[in-house]
Amino acid sequence: MAPELFGFLGIGVLLLLMLTGMPIAFCFIVVGSFGLLYFVGLSGTLFNLASVPWVQGTNFVFAAIPLYILMGTLAEHAGITRDLFGVIYRWIGRLPGGLGVATIGACGGFAAISGSSVATAAAMGKVTYNEMTRYKYLPRFAAGTIAAGGTIGTLIPPSLFFIIYGLLTETSVASLFMAGVLPGLLVVVCYSTLVIVLAKMNPALAPHGPDFTWRERIAVLPSLAPALSLIVVVLGGIYGGFFTPTEAAAVGVSVTFLIMVIRGCFTWERLVSSLWDAAQVTGMLFAIIIGAMIFNAFIAYSGIPPLISRTIIDLGWPAAATLAAILLMYLPLGCFMDTVGMVLLTLPMFIPTLKAFQLDFVWIGVLIVCMMEVGLITPPLGLNVYVISGVSKLPLGEVFRGVFPFVLVHLSVVAILVMFPQISLVLPGMMLP
Repeated sequence: MAPELFGFLGIGVLLLLMLTGMPIAFCFIVVGSFGLLYFVGLSGTLFNLASVPWVQGTNFVFAAIPLYILMGTLAEHAGITRDLFGVIYRWIGRLPGGLGVATIGACGGFAAISGSSVATAAAMGKVTYNEMTRYKYLPRFAAGTIAAGGTIGTLIPPSLFFIIYGLLTETSVASLFMAGVLPGLLVVVCYSTLVIVLAKMNPALAPHGPDFTWRERIAVLPSLAPALSLIVVVLGGIYGGFFTPTEAAAVGVSVTFLIMVIRGCFTWERLVSSLWDAAQVTGMLFAIIIGAMIFNAFIAYSGIPPLISRTIIDLGWPAAATLAAILLMYLPLGCFMDTVGMVLLTLPMFIPTLKAFQLDFVWIGVLIVCMMEVGLITPPLGLNVYVISGVSKLPLGEVFRGVFPFVLVHLSVVAILVMFPQISLVLPGMMLP
């Protein structure tokens, strides 16, 4: 059998195993192992199975992943999430859909601390869903708003996706972090506008919240200090060239722990809970990363990446059409794969093609993460929807109905970023060398 044909057969088997519900990490490992066995024999396969976990597990860049996750879990236990929501709610809660807008804004703020969409959705779901339903928000609209707001965690730095993407494409992680800032803010603005428009069209979806006095609004501003200090230390340190992204993660954890102690939120139970939550998410992510690297070794031996590159180039499509086709491919993939799995499966195949067209990999990274964010809120996998369904106790179908308008808005944001690349590239271009 031709190597390329065997490689495509392996991809087909991989997708079938995923559809059966097998954990994605094991799908990668099983198919990758059998594929390597075919190409390099037993000794070569065993070498890959032994070396890949060691190489990826000791990679300095990947050390940032558990640190950023831990920073997010510590911030949640330190009450930073609750304070973010409280401040934004008091300032804009009186707007049509104000509580929903406050949720979107707080998701953006927490995303700049946690770096994870699922962590953002889970943290904000615990804080905001009961508040929204208490003020008579339609439950599916409340749940959909939180699930959509959680997607911002993949885009606003520090983003775990950008760390993985940067390593695969040999792109500066610091530049990627900066590239995600303005697009992330654009998503926040567009989501907030959607909430306000829907609330004005149908007040039953989201009634007005209480009207706070200026004294009450100003009184809560000091509680923003912990979140702002974290953002300034982490992003300011990276932007100013004081830290690498990995070093910034370690500094961020230290500052978050210090805030937790100063605020009197520290207990051994909370510390253990934070460590345990971070360990669970980290274990899941690294299992997927290691499995995908084994699978990608098999795909490399099959010769599929250069075959795809040659085929696309021979078609004679312009760069814009090729990019559009690649981005659109993430819509069906997002229906049954998580973001990490998608990028680890697809990028090694498309890197040669993107390099041939000399496209900016910082800009491409922002576009891909935006398309993957849509996958977090589309059926049947939609990880954020599963998280919010668990928090709210609403059926999955109801949450998917509530989140659908946000999917359309997010696709519009992607179109804007495609037409105006400078939105993504202006801040990386200003970074200090």
